[in-house]
Amino acid sequence: MSSYAFWVMLTITTVLQLAIGMDDSDLWQEALQHHGWLATNCKAMQSEAMQASMKTTGFHGQIQYALDQFQLALFDQCQLTVLQPLPAGLYADPYELQNLMSASGGHHGSNLQMSAFRIFGSIDVEKIESDCNATVLSVSAQIKVPSHKENLYPCQHSVLSLPLHARYPVPSLQPLPGVVSLLLGTHHQYNVADPAFRVECAGPAESKADCFASAQRSTRMQLHWTVPAGGLWHAQFVLCFTAITVVCGLCVLLKTIVVK
Repeated sequence: MSSYAFWVMLTITTVLQLAIGMDDSDLWQEALQHHGWLATNCKAMQSEAMQASMKTTGFHGQIQYALDQFQLALFDQCQLTVLQPLPAGLYADPYELQNLMSASGGHHGSNLQMSAFRIFGSIDVEKIESDCNATVLSVSAQIKVPSHKENLYPCQHSVLSLPLHARYPVPSLQPLPGVVSLLLGTHHQYNVADPAFRVECAGPAESKADCFASAQRSTRMQLHWTVPAGGLWHAQFVLCFTAITVVCGLCVLLKTIVVK
């Protein structure tokens, strides 16, 4: 199979999968509606109030959210909700998130307890990037607000860590690579948009409930995840090797049948 024919087939498959799946913006609107964010207004919260970062090793990693807790000291209890857009090449395993909540009681550190999560969009952990669509990860967590008598510093944070995984990317279309690239392959970078978040607080009794929120969906791509990626040459090699193996296997099978 020529490189052009292989790429045409891969492109057709990708387009069909994207056509079947729900549009990324539709998922975002569904997530906002699910949490009631479209019907309520909150005080603006600076995007710097929550910092997102990623720690990755190969195809597995974690995304961490650090929320500045200093301005929450006037309340008795608060809940953090994060909406994280994920590209087709990244996903959160729902079973892993559920086990994480069950095993640790949802606690992440001394002042944070994950209470719920939901993934908007379809998830199949076995599929490659070209067969998948973008998703939106929603996570809610209860924040243990420090007592008013405790010493508070502007750098005090609530930290939430969530496991993420990367899918196998589409093979690179670079021309026949050199010896080093042939052996080691190339790399592919997934870009992740900034999350939107909301903090809803209640109490003390004489104070009314309040909420703070970041701006609507961000277009910034501050998070990056680089994974190994095979080239088109690798795909052709595997295709040829597989075909040869099948033919040899059939020859052995037919010889065995004839001898009997």
